Amino acid sequence: MNIYKKREFPVELYLHEILLSRVYPSFRKRQEIEKNLMWRKAGYYGEQNVDYHLNHLKDYSLTVFHNLRLSLSGIYFQIDTLILSAFFALILEAKNIAGILRFDPHYDQLIRSYGQKIERLPNPLHQATRQKNLLSQWLRKNFNFSMPIEFFIVNTNQSTIIEATPESKPIFNKILHVDSLNEAISLTQRRYGRSTITEKQLGSISERIVKEHSPYFPNLLNTYKMSSSDIIKGVRCISCSCFAMERIHGTWLCPKCGEKDKTAHVQSILDYLFLIDSTITNKEARDFLKTPSPTVVKKLLQSMNLPTTGSGKYRVYQRPSIQEILTGRVGF
Repeated sequence: MNIYKKREFPVELYLHEILLSRVYPSFRKRQEIEKNLMWRKAGYYGEQNVDYHLNHLKDYSLTVFHNLRLSLSGIYFQIDTLILSAFFALILEAKNIAGILRFDPHYDQLIRSYGQKIERLPNPLHQATRQKNLLSQWLRKNFNFSMPIEFFIVNTNQSTIIEATPESKPIFNKILHVDSLNEAISLTQRRYGRSTITEKQLGSISERIVKEHSPYFPNLLNTYKMSSSDIIKGVRCISCSCFAMERIHGTWLCPKCGEKDKTAHVQSILDYLFLIDSTITNKEARDFLKTPSPTVVKKLLQSMNLPTTGSGKYRVYQRPSIQEILTGRVGF
């Protein structure tokens, strides 16, 4: 398959991880943050499972885009995975939900039974149908043509059991286990034997999709109705997790456990840039790191290779992308 846009590490997952590390165990919304982090981890693992199976589909007539977020007249819609060909478009919505799932068409709801717990979940068919409709409108608006658009809800949890009443069995045409994904894609290809666009048009659409992709960057302080004062300041020790490390003779020393770490400040600066503000000054860094020396903090900030604006005392350091962090282009 032709991977036109690779899957990136989810911003929301990264933000929840660092937020959880910077709130006290007794924080009033800690349990909610933990739950949302768990859901996002499960979702990402599910998406990676879909990717694993797609990588075994050796068909280079298919163009794949992961983690898309497009806009139509100010309305944003996200797609886990989009597959394009000259014949059709296919939306894949990955779900990693454990337990027994029952689809009830009478009340239009999805019920999950897991252990002793029974709960109502959002119907993923509604979400996928909305994505399909918005994508269709997006294509018409930007290219003045339409093409067949299909979607599958891909269950990636191997232990999940899907149940449905007799009248709701048509849903199984849209909901499948990840092990059946490649076969379902092949069947879809055989149904559409006539091309709707040219290869040149397919290339134009692919370029436009990547250009129009608008990554989502939530403000978790707003999401959880927090203030910056709820965020623990200081440099965190990776050994004992306390926030009392001190800069001594070119390294960070933890007074609690004795751990030494020359680059412990890096994660603290990134925590500030991703949780509190998209930029940081020397003064703000001194306050957050609890390190009074402007000269020391200047060296620490410069060593991280962060994007900057201004110069001298007016220099402002900017937030990097998560991909820059993961690839080592900034931070150390």
